[in-house]
Amino acid sequence: MAKCPKCNSQIEDDSLYCDQCGSLMYVCPSCHIIGKGEGKRCGNCGQQLVAATSQQGQQTASPPSPVQQSPAPQPPITPLYQPTQQQPAPLQSQPQRTSGQTVTPTPQGTIIPQATVNAGPTSLICKNPPITLQLIDDAMIGRDFSSVYARQLQGLGSMSRRHGKLIKNGSQWAFMDLGSSYGTTINGMSCVPNQQYSINTGDTIVFARTYTFNVN
Repeated sequence: MAKCPKCNSQIEDDSLYCDQCGSLMYVCPSCHIIGKGEGKRCGNCGQQLVAATSQQGQQTASPPSPVQQSPAPQPPITPLYQPTQQQPAPLQSQPQRTSGQTVTPTPQGTIIPQATVNAGPTSLICKNPPITLQLIDDAMIGRDFSSVYARQLQGLGSMSRRHGKLIKNGSQWAFMDLGSSYGTTINGMSCVPNQQYSINTGDTIVFARTYTFNVN
């Protein structure tokens, strides 16, 4: 573990930003040790410190950075539901009563089909360990105590303190990785940090290459 030079919080050795105050880390390009900040030199070898983001993917001890895939068309955002167009059932007209004529009532109990409404995803469910996270707009997912899910995720040691967050765009839900240490995949595709990815019912999200959640 390393220490943030600004707020003195304990952070992971390969952190790009401080989990607590969000400060950008500066590291030695030779020793890969987090230093005291911009413009400072390494206390071990004297090298000029550089921004940690410029070293991402060059440290052998850190996990591989998200795969930069060749541009591929993103799946279009589909409406949450497309109700089936149905013809209205004809009204059962009542026979006209005439003088001296007996009226036979129309049999009741005919069921008129209704359009099915898909309310969209409402939660993320993990089977092992058993965890259910209700979808909340702008909610941060991680072990940091500022997260509404902190109590449920404290036991997930590989998950970053500020791993990602949920975003609701109109009726469509999305997820954004916040530069987590071990990354996130959605349906097997690696998420690029700070980019939004649409999530739909039935999708599979894997946090830190370990914890599998299904969008439900």
